[in-house]
Amino acid sequence: MALRAAILVDHVNIYRGLCDLAPAVRVQGINYDALREVALQSDVLYAAHAYLVELPDSRLDALVTALRLRGWRILIRQAQPRSAGGMKADVDTDLFADAVRLLPKIERLVLVSGDSDFIPLVDLYHERGRLVRLVSPRPSTSPALIRAVDDYRDLAFDCALREEAPHALRT
Repeated sequence: MALRAAILVDHVNIYRGLCDLAPAVRVQGINYDALREVALQSDVLYAAHAYLVELPDSRLDALVTALRLRGWRILIRQAQPRSAGGMKADVDTDLFADAVRLLPKIERLVLVSGDSDFIPLVDLYHERGRLVRLVSPRPSTSPALIRAVDDYRDLAFDCALREEAPHALRT
């Protein structure tokens, strides 16, 4: 039975996890068409959102344009320096808020992230009788998050390559 689903992608989280598995991802990027196919399976797409972080040296224009042409809603946050060093953008809060807004409109949330910070979101969806599918590379995914969801798809690194075949996951 096809369910109305929303795909929410924590781009930086997935990108970093995939880069650890396949250095070519740094050059070629994530294949969002393949990712959408893996994430949806037989469900009907209601919304597709990608949450991006812009670093001082990043070039997101081509990615943003391509995703928007394919119907994705894009949210971009500027990375801010942390007092302890490094950069942070906190797109998790935006993803969480959008997921809450989508809750009454969908039957399944497809979360593309490995971050355990989303366990309360999964719990909220379950409390409201909704399903949650998680799509992420297993080595960079919280085991607790995997246990919390209804359905988990291990995103193999070759799915992330920009021009590769879309069937690239291990279940």
